[in-house]
Amino acid sequence: MGERRRLAALGGFAAFATACSLLAPSASSLSGEYSDVPGAPSVDGAGGSVPVDGASNCPPGTKSCGGACVSTSSPETGCGGASCSACLYPHASALCIAGACAMGPCENGFANCNGAPDGCEVDTKTASQFCGSCLVSCGGALPLCSAGTCVARCHAVKVTTTRASIRFPSTGLDLGAGDFTVEVWARKHTDFVASGHTLFATNTDYWAQAVALRWFPTQILCDTRGLDPNPTPVVGPAPTDLAWHHFACAREAGTVRLFVDGRLLASGSANHELVARSPSGMGIHYDEPAMPLFIGPMRWSRSARYGADFFPRWHWSIDAGTIAQFLVTDGFDGSGFPDEAGQDNNATSTGGVVAADEEAPCK
Repeated sequence: MGERRRLAALGGFAAFATACSLLAPSASSLSGEYSDVPGAPSVDGAGGSVPVDGASNCPPGTKSCGGACVSTSSPETGCGGASCSACLYPHASALCIAGACAMGPCENGFANCNGAPDGCEVDTKTASQFCGSCLVSCGGALPLCSAGTCVARCHAVKVTTTRASIRFPSTGLDLGAGDFTVEVWARKHTDFVASGHTLFATNTDYWAQAVALRWFPTQILCDTRGLDPNPTPVVGPAPTDLAWHHFACAREAGTVRLFVDGRLLASGSANHELVARSPSGMGIHYDEPAMPLFIGPMRWSRSARYGADFFPRWHWSIDAGTIAQFLVTDGFDGSGFPDEAGQDNNATSTGGVVAADEEAPCK
């Protein structure tokens, strides 16, 4: 009788075990309905997540990073190395070669002149020792590098009083509603304090049908005006430091664009007629005092030189669009500035302007 009870009990346990096995999910079913287990590592891009237990369970050609199996051919996660950090090479792309990080091509305008696989360390647009490439070093009559080309030095003057001015005859500035560019290199100094804001203006005695660049503490303005005394200028954020900056105002087919250091800050519409009614000038303007400035190369053109972001240069070639340019190859002689374009625009100083003790913006 006892033996019969024992066999019956064993039969009941077997039935219970069989029922449990029918309810339990199989290993293969975990890759489907039961695969989204919080915190479980998974293989990317397999039509669903496949749980893995550490790097040892990642398929060949992958490794475990951040809870997922990633390709060992991806420089974004360190190729096949133990680290999951990205392969980084300053100013160069990154590659995976034989599972290891490797440096790819240099970013445009940069070069790897030291030959080491540590990135492209040289900016060939401005480096005088490696100008345009690792094989070119500027020197002699062309000691400086601008936009990857060796160029001559340029010059600068310093405004020393609030009454200082530079006057330009404005020959060739009867531009009507045509295209133009006004550009200048300048930087502020702190030798005196003044409330003036006009960097450059045409028609300084009769400020109508004129164009002006105005440098306020937080704004730079390209101010084109017709006979309306209250124009709507194109406005952008102004530099607030004491470094050299390039300012440009260009009009093309009625659209005026304002640039600082080659970056397009703002644009607007202006079809005003520009007429040379009186000399152009820098410094004192009407009753507005001169700004405390160093002034470097400046140029007026009867064409829109810039329509989008650009790399500002200071050694300009004279072409058919040049009306006048100053302080590129010739310096200030103590009283005047020769127009390097050979036109009838030789400028004069009314006092308070001296040759700068630095060459600009070539520092």
